[in-house]
Amino acid sequence: MPVPILSIEDLLRALPGRSASSASSALVGVGHDAIYSQIGVQHPPANQHRPYVSSPTTPPLHPPPDPILRERGASNLSMLPEGEAQIHTIGRQIAKQLRLRPDVKVHLYTSAFDRTKKTAAILADELRAYDPKVEVIPELAPQSLGSLEGQQSSTVRSTVDRLRTITTNTKPNGVSPLTGQPGESTDHYRRRVLPVIEKLLTTTTAPGANLIGIVCDHSSGMNLVRAWLSAGTKPTFTLDTRYLRSAQSDAPRVDGVVWRNGKFVYRTAALPIVEQMNLVLVRHGMTEFQTDHKG
Repeated sequence: MPVPILSIEDLLRALPGRSASSASSALVGVGHDAIYSQIGVQHPPANQHRPYVSSPTTPPLHPPPDPILRERGASNLSMLPEGEAQIHTIGRQIAKQLRLRPDVKVHLYTSAFDRTKKTAAILADELRAYDPKVEVIPELAPQSLGSLEGQQSSTVRSTVDRLRTITTNTKPNGVSPLTGQPGESTDHYRRRVLPVIEKLLTTTTAPGANLIGIVCDHSSGMNLVRAWLSAGTKPTFTLDTRYLRSAQSDAPRVDGVVWRNGKFVYRTAALPIVEQMNLVLVRHGMTEFQTDHKG
């Protein structure tokens, strides 16, 4: 399947009355929808999918205390406006750090899911000074959790953790009530995702590349990369499964991978040194946690 590659000019050219050089960095109103439409993302109206917004004009940047977290798995959830604001902030911080490497090339990689494609569109806009390319790679999709999807995380976390750390060749039972898709074993998941990551690492560390790759990722994908690197980056994609346990926080985060002393090193909380990374992993912004998922 051919992989679509988009430049930021392609994304911004659709903005009414704007050119790629003059477009505002704010993704709001019709411009927001136009950018998203270029990569096949439907942006929900401002009054939809906002269970935690106290005011339509001043959405909070964080969910209220103790929201009901549910397993997203491979359901195609939209980011909330709060999540988009989080990614805008991250994009501006990355742009600030990259001033230390003004001649660096930037490539963005994303799964075909709504929440990561929106993340890529926002980051591409914030990083337009680097003329980034956006590449959609379907293999970066998150792991399907079958009938566990949509379930309250606190009640099924132990089951999910067992599937990811002990019974890694076992598929989650049933089909997803959100997508109708069957579950995917962790072994199949790693064999699907990690060859792509291996290729991206090879590309970004090639002699003379002067390239930073940014993967707009899912939390499960970031954990998978860390588990692989921590196990020695073996060609068999062996994992240190300690890092596959469910995250206690669903906040966006920025991790990175850097080539140091003859090996790849995984760095958590890499935003302050993002310009030193070969591959940057950005977890998408906040999505819906309630049962009104978009399948």
